[in-house]
Amino acid sequence: MKYRLRKPIKWLAVLLALVATILGTAGSSGGNTAQAFPVKGLSFFGMNLYITGLERPKPERYALLDDALDLGVQWSREEMSWANIEIRQGVFDWIQYDFWVNELVKRGIKIVGVLETTPSWASGVRSNEPDWYWYAPKDPVEYGNYAYEMALRYKGKIDVWELWNEPDVEITFKCDCDRAQKYADMLREGYNAVKRANPDATVLIGGLSIHDTYDGGMQFLDQVVADSGGQLNFDVLSIHPYMPDRPPESTDPRTVVQNFPYRLEMSYQWLAAHGAPDKEIWITEDGYSTCSECGNLGVSEEEQARRLIRLYVIAMGAKNVTHFSYFQLKDKFNAGPADLFGNMGILRNDLSQKPAYTAYKVLTQQLGDATFAGLGSLARGVDNRWQSQFDRYHYKFTKGDQTIQVLWNIGAPEEVDVPVDSQNVTLVMKDGSRLTPSVVDGKVHITLSEDPVFIDEEPAPKGITGLPLDPAIDSASPTGFKPSSRFESYWQTQGGLPLFGYAISPERLEESPTNGETYIVQWFERARFEYHPEHAGTLNEVQLGLLGRQAVSTQKFESIAPPQDVQSVCVQATGHCVWGRFLTRWQELGVPVVGLPLSDQYEEQSTDGKTYVVQWFERARFEYHPENQAPYDVLLGLLGKQLFEP
Repeated sequence: MKYRLRKPIKWLAVLLALVATILGTAGSSGGNTAQAFPVKGLSFFGMNLYITGLERPKPERYALLDDALDLGVQWSREEMSWANIEIRQGVFDWIQYDFWVNELVKRGIKIVGVLETTPSWASGVRSNEPDWYWYAPKDPVEYGNYAYEMALRYKGKIDVWELWNEPDVEITFKCDCDRAQKYADMLREGYNAVKRANPDATVLIGGLSIHDTYDGGMQFLDQVVADSGGQLNFDVLSIHPYMPDRPPESTDPRTVVQNFPYRLEMSYQWLAAHGAPDKEIWITEDGYSTCSECGNLGVSEEEQARRLIRLYVIAMGAKNVTHFSYFQLKDKFNAGPADLFGNMGILRNDLSQKPAYTAYKVLTQQLGDATFAGLGSLARGVDNRWQSQFDRYHYKFTKGDQTIQVLWNIGAPEEVDVPVDSQNVTLVMKDGSRLTPSVVDGKVHITLSEDPVFIDEEPAPKGITGLPLDPAIDSASPTGFKPSSRFESYWQTQGGLPLFGYAISPERLEESPTNGETYIVQWFERARFEYHPEHAGTLNEVQLGLLGRQAVSTQKFESIAPPQDVQSVCVQATGHCVWGRFLTRWQELGVPVVGLPLSDQYEEQSTDGKTYVVQWFERARFEYHPENQAPYDVLLGLLGKQLFEP
């Protein structure tokens, strides 16, 4: 993570300190300690937004807040820079941090506050020295005092605190000392201080730059614990399991090449070995870079999107992993093409969206509030002497009474049949596109690739459980579909192609937007057919959906009196009348096909640019085409095509 500091405004800081004293915002020591689990309102989906980053222009911060809400981001990891806030000992500049913390809170985004960087007065390093703010404080007690002030001031707004960032490496934790001992002392002071100020707060250990067994990361943590007298002075293990040089699932059977699942399992095993198998693990940074001038560390934007989904799905199925804040939404410094971490953003420098933006949004829509239900039957293991390895991944999740399966493979695409328990199935791709597959013998046939696919299974509603759905495929039809066996008779006898148009979907289960009930339906160009088993054997067994009412649900039509010299019928229930050729056609088709009038006749421009006389009914929109011979001078509008969602 990169960081730059602004120059402090001394007179403003002094004034703010005086105001804080008058208002009683300065904290004092005291209190007890407590452990807070589970974290209230915890969501799996977070993002390193860095809204409090003083480098960002104000308009950009507001744009990112809007994007965060659009994406479904529930948590933001924010840098609460000691070097920018307590610019002189005991003198605090709260204004900008207060403002942006409040902006996050107003939007319902919870915050992980990272207590990092050191002011010159605490480190002894002048502010004109390179990277002066990354030097460790001389006295860890001063860091604890700062942690206390922060936890006290933001209690109720920030109740999760991470103590420093990547303290295992020189670039972000500079000290001419025993680095593990120094950090252990700061961790102890910070943990106890936060708990004194806010006993219900949750404390994260600082995520490491190198989080593995063989390159020093876990040895650093072991030393920190040893230098803490065996105490784990944190509530949550924060990890940064970056592996930019390989895909998440990568393994090599010849060597101990770690992959993402291995690092998650290793984190759990480390906690268990230190007597804390129930502590949570939060991924507070991880991602993939689209840097174009960084050798084999960069990937394409499409590859970034597919790996993002795979990272999250694997993490949701791992032991004790309960949160993942992706790195990052957008770089604060408008990274150049050689910048590895800056190009991990899912927004470009101009705030335009990379494919990974949509992939993250699909993730939150699909798996937000979902629960991991285990591996699916198509998961395929591969022999590896060093670690678990798969070349086909299959995860199952539940969300209420809905089942969501996620699948992908590594290597060449392959055809598979995926078992499903529902006839109402939708495929969702990483770009948000949706397909309705045919369910044959309790399976859907799909092509697996390294692009993950979500399989949404809606539960079978009461009354139609076990009824097979007709795929109604017809290669000779212009739309690829035909009237299903369930609806064919009604389609033919009630008007056929001229009235309803071609079928544009297979049968599927669908919740009616007008009454919330679920029906077997089939869409046509001008109508939606609904099957009502409660009326089996009667004329009401097949009914037309209320597409007209659905299309104009937000419109209000003024009543127009019919001409005095023509026959008309006025409907008191809706306050509208039917006359002329529309009346004749309405009487021919009947209320079951057309419904009651929702408007009177008026002129409206159609999609072909021409103006027609139209009238809205509950199930249809009449259009007058004088160029046609009766009865085809009155046509039903293409409401099916207008409202259908694949």
